Amino acid sequence: MADDVIPPINGTAPAGRPRRGNRWRGPALDMLLPALALLAIFAFWQAYVVVEHVPTFLFPRLDDTLHSLADNFGDIWSSLLTTLQEAAWGFLIGNLAAILGASIFVHSRFAERTFFPVAVIVQTIPIIVWSPILVIVFPTDSLYPQIGVSFLITFFPALVNMTRGLREVDPLHLELFRLLNATRWQVYRKLRWPGAIPALFATLRITSTLSLIGAIVGEYVAGGGQGLGYDLITAKQSLDTAKVMAITLATSVTGVIIFLVVAGLERAVLRRRGM
Repeated sequence: MADDVIPPINGTAPAGRPRRGNRWRGPALDMLLPALALLAIFAFWQAYVVVEHVPTFLFPRLDDTLHSLADNFGDIWSSLLTTLQEAAWGFLIGNLAAILGASIFVHSRFAERTFFPVAVIVQTIPIIVWSPILVIVFPTDSLYPQIGVSFLITFFPALVNMTRGLREVDPLHLELFRLLNATRWQVYRKLRWPGAIPALFATLRITSTLSLIGAIVGEYVAGGGQGLGYDLITAKQSLDTAKVMAITLATSVTGVIIFLVVAGLERAVLRRRGM
């Protein structure tokens, strides 16, 4: 009887053998629950505006927003590409600068004590103050002011997260590297950087959406005559609230897609590294 297999109790699978379908149940719920929540929000939006007889120029119905999105899809798509270009540059430059700054801070307490307060001061200055400065410094007919705003919004959270990620290493591992006379570069490349990969992707998930927001804020405040932010200004001035909500909806969908792409890349990389 030693080799007999103990039957499952109450229909459960034997130990070590997960029931078929459990592998997909988690991801399916992760997709289904947010979809149901969005449907509930859209249904409430439509019902509230209809029941309360809210004027269209104050707040449009969902169907009016979708019709406006369809009618202006070409213009919104063209502006979205411009905004994504600005956001991509702000995302890239902001994260690279943050990783470089965090790497310096980890190896130099003097540099961190000197420049980190400066980064905090820059972060506390409102974007509405930075925008005129960027417009003066850079040509107004270029994308540089908008990229600058996207960079400013992206840089500080990335700097904080990456500094913490690079610094949080196992003390025993760090002591072992020192006993083996490893150089700072070897400690950074073989210990600090691999250990900071989860923090890196947490940073990228945050900054991927922040860079998009920064680009739109830069277009809205600094102007430039192009992008979704500029379209929001023109739609607001003409009291076309349906188009305003259509642009907002397009921006939200784009932000969700970008976030999901980064999250999918994170899962693939961490799974490959066995994390």
